[in-house]
Amino acid sequence: MQNTTSVLPLRRYRVIDFGTALAGGQPGQMLADMGAEVIKVESRQHLDGFRLGNPGKGVTDPEERRPSFHSLGRNKLDITVDITQPKAQDVIGRLVTQSDVVFENFTPGVLARAGLDYPALRRFNPQLVMVSLSSAGQRGPLSNIVVYAPAMSALAGADSVMGYRDGPLAGLRSGYGDATAAAYAVVAVLTALLHRNRTGQGQYIDLSAWEATATVLGQAFLEYVLTRRVPQPRGNWHPNMAPHGNYRCNGDDRWVAIAVGSDGEWRSLCRVLGDPEWARDPRFATSDQRVLHAQALDKQLSQWTLNLTPQEAAQMLKKAGVAAAPVITYAEQYEDAHFKAR
Repeated sequence: MQNTTSVLPLRRYRVIDFGTALAGGQPGQMLADMGAEVIKVESRQHLDGFRLGNPGKGVTDPEERRPSFHSLGRNKLDITVDITQPKAQDVIGRLVTQSDVVFENFTPGVLARAGLDYPALRRFNPQLVMVSLSSAGQRGPLSNIVVYAPAMSALAGADSVMGYRDGPLAGLRSGYGDATAAAYAVVAVLTALLHRNRTGQGQYIDLSAWEATATVLGQAFLEYVLTRRVPQPRGNWHPNMAPHGNYRCNGDDRWVAIAVGSDGEWRSLCRVLGDPEWARDPRFATSDQRVLHAQALDKQLSQWTLNLTPQEAAQMLKKAGVAAAPVITYAEQYEDAHFKAR
């Protein structure tokens, strides 16, 4: 594999990273992956919470063993500074004079009370780029709320469409909102650095994780604006494609993902299945009809996939030009030959 370390795009930049948890840790992780020297700042009084906690079953020594911390901290340097102490301004200030970016995701007001907000740090480096990523932004009636990822997706509206049709809400139950906000933070940093390189001007970026999460729901918002219908959970159902979903296979909790987007792909699927009689049902004759009768179609297709492993079903379908893939575990992903080759 070619060594590209010498040509990483951010190799000449330094980032001071006050970020914690997923939303705060991931921007620095991504910038470090692109070559930036990222210096993570913690205090011994308040270590990053991801250092601690339960790392998993069977681990008897939990200190420093949590996988998420090692993932988010890769390629970073680390120092401890108690920002509540008077000397902290001098320590951080000296770092800032030799840095390009400061990132933080404290509750609004924390760095200002420590004398380390953007106006204070800009005195050390007028060209500084700084990103403050908070739950709801630095201003507004809810600016001081403190939430974790599940509450963030609920506020953004994502949870309201997560679940199966005609069933209870399942919610997102993941850090999707955190990861989305982190990606926005990285794009904001790169854009601000490009602007600074052209104009010599630094920038302060006030980023709301709530707003960032809401932007990925653009289709749902537009559906409401255009039709005044409130989008509902739909599980694996797709308004234009059927069959479309994960289908149980032979084995313990094994599945294959299948999606058919046209009548031509449907005919290819039928040939793989051996052109069964049920496939000639008028309810499945066109894409529109298949969508209307998706549940009946899924029941029939599952009878075929149950006799095959996910890999067998996916291979047969892909060979015929039908979009299909086995639903694999993390272990299978890690050991995948294509993944390793890349």
